[in-house]
Amino acid sequence: MDRRLHVAAAAFIALAVTSGCSFEVSTGKESKKTQKSEKASPSASASPTLNGIDGLPPAEIVDKSAEALRRAPSVRISGTMKKSELDLKMDNEGNCDGNVTQEGTHIKIVKRGAKVWLKPDHAFWVQTLGEEAESTEELLGGRYLLTSIKDPKFGSLASICDISGFADSMDDDEAGETVAKGDRKEVRGTSALELIKTQAGKGPSRLYVARTGQPYPLEIHGEDQGSPAAVTLAEYGAQFTFTTPGPTEAMDVEKLGT
Repeated sequence: MDRRLHVAAAAFIALAVTSGCSFEVSTGKESKKTQKSEKASPSASASPTLNGIDGLPPAEIVDKSAEALRRAPSVRISGTMKKSELDLKMDNEGNCDGNVTQEGTHIKIVKRGAKVWLKPDHAFWVQTLGEEAESTEELLGGRYLLTSIKDPKFGSLASICDISGFADSMDDDEAGETVAKGDRKEVRGTSALELIKTQAGKGPSRLYVARTGQPYPLEIHGEDQGSPAAVTLAEYGAQFTFTTPGPTEAMDVEKLGT
């Protein structure tokens, strides 16, 4: 069973990389619900003080945006891909709480420092363990699986719940890529600058960076397996409450056996 758990963890880690977007997913279309041209915004002239990114080279804006995210006190990251969804609240002290869904399976994740609690659903166990799923679920009895960031089987899943990890994926340069400035947009009431990344063999991706206050990344749009994909970064600086499962609500991953 250990090997299957490891394979399952690897699949969700791959989802984390996709979700982080690496500034590589984009539909090439703006969301009509969250974005609109500044020309159509009557309040554009009354916007807060600009942060100066307009005058910087595109690549430098990406770097500054990644660094702003890296230093953010907290953020909520949510996204939808072809067969995957995530909704995670996290802070820069190593705390995280959220949900990740992939191809019909779901995992609830709670992280506090080095400790990680995971609660996979029935579909996950069936897909991962097959005929062993029922006995595993009986052993767990509805409890969380308690592990740590150092655990070779599931610990790496904590990379999903890491602000720095998402920031690192944003400014991870790749060979043959180019970044150019696009339009100015309004994203959820904040003036933003569009940055368009192109690379041979891949569709364009669009990053929207706040033009006022901190140059936070606000949205990333792209494509996942030929379908629209989008990641939203919001609620910067929010005071999230992270509640960890109690001793009777979790079981150490080692007790699952091999």
